[in-house]
Amino acid sequence: VTHLPGLIDFRALRTHFVLAPPRSAGPLRIGCVGRLSAEKNQALLLQAVAALDAPGSLEVWLIGGGGDRATLQALTTQLGIGASVRFLGETTDMARIYAELDALAVPSTWEGQCRVAAEAQSLGLTVLVSPGVPDFALLPNPPARRIAGWAVADWAAALASLIDDPPPRRLPDAVEVDASGVALEAGVSRLCEILEAAA
Repeated sequence: VTHLPGLIDFRALRTHFVLAPPRSAGPLRIGCVGRLSAEKNQALLLQAVAALDAPGSLEVWLIGGGGDRATLQALTTQLGIGASVRFLGETTDMARIYAELDALAVPSTWEGQCRVAAEAQSLGLTVLVSPGVPDFALLPNPPARRIAGWAVADWAAALASLIDDPPPRRLPDAVEVDASGVALEAGVSRLCEILEAAA
């Protein structure tokens, strides 16, 4: 049995990204994309922001819908970080979202693939990932920053490092991205090879 991951059309994503409006003004902006549910672990990210005690130094955008929205909103209020967190709901225009972000955080307890990490990497964003994100989901360059576990202090330290040294955005080599294992073009070529071998 040959396993092919979900494939990403990086060329189309780059095209939409280039056409997106430029980043609006504001502090360092961290995105967290996915269903608002326990396994996505957005609560950890919110706790890490609260642990920083650095109001106004960053914004967190939670992108996605789900049953935990009310719980996470209540946690945001409880932690006193309401001014730093935006709940954006679901969107189909991820290129525009990526254009507004400086980094992406994926604190999930587990992920099947986590295509948003590779998408963000392909557009030059700094990506923070938990041990729950599989290696095959990530692009080799630019490398993601893997946090050792799910301790609030570790994630707060990672956020603090981004505040202290804001990450530059440099688009990686498109040829390398399009040849990666999760790229649509490379995946289609691999599928054709498999079908030809089986014929």
